[in-house]
Parts: sequence; C-alpha cells; structure tokens
Amino acid sequence: MNKKIIFSSVFLASLLSFWAINYALADEVDVNIWDKVKVSAKEDNVNVNISDNSEVEWWYKEIDCSSDPVFSEQSCHQCFVWWEKSEWEYIWFMEDTWINSTDYDQLMYEEQQKDPKMINLASSKVEWEQVPSKDNFWKLTDELKALHNAEKEGFFLKKWNSVRRIQMELWSAYKLKKNEAPVWENIWVVVFPIIAHNILDDGSITPESEEHHECVLFKSAKKDAKVAPKTPKKKLPKTGPAEFLILLILAMVLAFGVLRYRKS
Repeated sequence: MNKKIIFSSVFLASLLSFWAINYALADEVDVNIWDKVKVSAKEDNVNVNISDNSEVEWWYKEIDCSSDPVFSEQSCHQCFVWWEKSEWEYIWFMEDTWINSTDYDQLMYEEQQKDPKMINLASSKVEWEQVPSKDNFWKLTDELKALHNAEKEGFFLKKWNSVRRIQMELWSAYKLKKNEAPVWENIWVVVFPIIAHNILDDGSITPESEEHHECVLFKSAKKDAKVAPKTPKKKLPKTGPAEFLILLILAMVLAFGVLRYRKS
C-alpha cells in the first residue's frame, strides 16, 4: 500500500511539475494594454494631505516652468513633461490633481471649470486626433464628487490637501497620426485649467480667482520609431525549486487523501 502512495504521489507531482515548467518557459505572453497601466497608489486616496510637502506622484515628471518658453506662452503655473512621442502612439489615462497648497480651505464650482485642451506646437509637421470625439472625453473623478458640499454648492477641499480632479474616460486617447518634427522638438502641450476660490477666516468666499494652468509637454521621438503600436508583452515569473517542492508536498497530500477515501 505504501508503494501505491509513493507511486501516485510521484506521478502526480511529475504531471504538475511538467505543467509548471511549460508555464514558466513561456517567455512572453500577450497582455491587454490596460494591464500595463498602473495608477499611483497615492493618487487613489481622497484628500491626500500634502502638509509634509511630499510630492504627488504623476505619470509625468514635474519640471521648472522657466525651462521652456512654451510654458510662459501658455501662462502655465505648474509644468510637466511626459516622454517623447512618435507616429501611431497613443496617450491614455491622462488625469489632473487639484492641489490646495494655501493656508485656506478652497471651493471649486463645477460650472466654472473648462476641459483640458491639447495644443499642437508644430502644426505643419504634426497631426493628432482625439479618440473618440470631444463628447465624453473627460470626466470628473469619484474622489472629487465625494467632496461636493451641498450647502456651499461646490467641491470643498481643505487646506494643504489634494484630490484627483479629472481624468480621461476609459476608452479616450490622443493619437499621434503624423510626426515629421526633429527629435526632441516640442510637438504638443496639454493645458489643464483650474479655478478654485479661497474660503477666508470669516467664512466669506473670494469672488474672483485666477485661472490656474497645469501644463504637460510632449516632445518628438526618433524618426525610426514610426511603427504601428503593438500589444505589450509581459514576462511570466519563473518557477524554481521551492515551487516544485510545494507541488510535490501537495501531490503527496492529495494522494494520501484519495487513499483514505478509498479505504472508507
């Protein structure tokens, strides 16, 4: 009977090990592009406190607005750059965060806000399109909606806090149809306008507020990068000795259970 247990365990472990090896040796498998995209964990929180001056994580890197004249041309107050782009590339999942870095609580009225705008900086060399059309391209985040104050009829954000404000719809994207610009030349800038009002110590709300512009700059990629987009691939984790040992133990436990069941 012990021989039967051992034989059954080894046989089952061999089958499981063979499956695991074949799974691990599959160098790459196609995955949907959405699996590749990860949103910053910090930005998933509502009302992230920034009183410790910690940076809010972005897909794009923040740079000094004096680093490029285009930022002053677009009256940008906060500036970012997001990689080089070549023909047929898409820009997915753009979003913007409302940061209250003042000593006052702030109020934002939805009717005063404007959609972000894509500005072509090299129209004779670059063509882009918005997919789908302009309707339903952007949406307010659930985090922002959760801050709506019915009494004040707007979105209420405490001082030194931040919240994700607006984002592309799931299937929305900017597509670069043509790019004949030299490498590293400015080709696009996306401007996110924000209007927020300070709530003063006496409870009054400042009637006027400057339109704050957050800008994301895109540059031209190498000419030889002009290829149609491919589905990204992802390597699977390899299975090592520890995993084989676990499989062997599981096989033995399973074989023992089957044997006990047959006895009963």
